[in-house]
Amino acid sequence: MIHICFTKEDNHYTALKMQGHANSANSGEDLVCAAVSAIAYGLANALNGMFDESNSSFENNVANLLIQNPNETTDSIMKVAWYQLETIRLSNKEFIEIEIAEV
Repeated sequence: MIHICFTKEDNHYTALKMQGHANSANSGEDLVCAAVSAIAYGLANALNGMFDESNSSFENNVANLLIQNPNETTDSIMKVAWYQLETIRLSNKEFIEIEIAEV
């Protein structure tokens, strides 16, 4: 299962962690994982390209994104990612879980 956690602090998105594997098909044929990975890499590229204060890492089936100076624009980008991932989750509930942690 893919576990996705968005973190919010003071009403701003500050982090995203994705981990696991959907296992909805054989390795190399898993469209759920491919879709989630595409969103994760696109999100990281957008944040890293627009803001020097964001960091991302992708290692061992774990994606981490950290936004050091969140603002309305980074919140909008993160919200778009949430909608994209939630759309995939709604059709694949047995393979994805999403939470929003408020700290």
